[in-house]
Order: sequence, then structure tokens, then C-alpha cells
Amino acid sequence: MAVKGLANLTLHINNINILYKPNSLVYKEGLGEQKVRTRSGGGGTTETVFTEDAETRQSLIKFALFPEKDIQELVRGWHFLGNANVITISDIGFSRTFTFMTMVTDPEIAIGADTTFEVEFHGEPAI
Repeated sequence: MAVKGLANLTLHINNINILYKPNSLVYKEGLGEQKVRTRSGGGGTTETVFTEDAETRQSLIKFALFPEKDIQELVRGWHFLGNANVITISDIGFSRTFTFMTMVTDPEIAIGADTTFEVEFHGEPAI
């Protein structure tokens, strides 16, 4: 049986399909990091203890866009919405939704035939 990898996800921001540069989409679900420590009980005994770092329970999604007039207007809108952006990435049999997303970058937009710029959002853990 052939297994299809995720390579061309659909990207929606606030229910609008966004055309982005292929192979530029990166995300973190916001599950948070886990810390592992070892404690000693004496006499050669040890035990591992794990904790969850609540500070890292934050999702991230970033991708590159081409500097087109309509895209630049959308980017400005995402910025002014603060944390009211909702982002969904999906493919057949796969979907992640990111809520309360804030665009944390102030994109540096290079103008040219072969240029792109990156936007990055942070927010609640993915659903």
C-alpha cells in the first residue's frame, strides 16, 4: 500500500484560501515541551521525573508569500485583527485548526520578480 506524504496543504486564514510558496509552510502544534530530570534516592537508585513546560504550549505557523498587491492588503488585515485570526491547514485525511492566532512579524517585503516574504503567527495549541 502506498502512503501519501503531506506536501501540498491547503491553507485558509479567516476562511480565505491563501496561495503560498510551495515547501515554505512550517508549523508547531503547541503541545508544549516536556522536561525530564533525574532524582536520586541514594544507594545507587535513581528515578526520572517529567514535567510539562506550560510556557511553551503555543502553536506556530509560518509560510512565504509572493509580494502581490492583494496579498499585501490581506497581510495588513491579519496584523490589525490582533489575535482574532483563525488558520486551518488541511489535506485529504488531515486537518489542523489554529485559533486566536496573532501575526507576530512585521514582514520585510522585497519587491521583485523572484522575491517572497515570510509571515509568522503564534497562538493557542492546534485543534
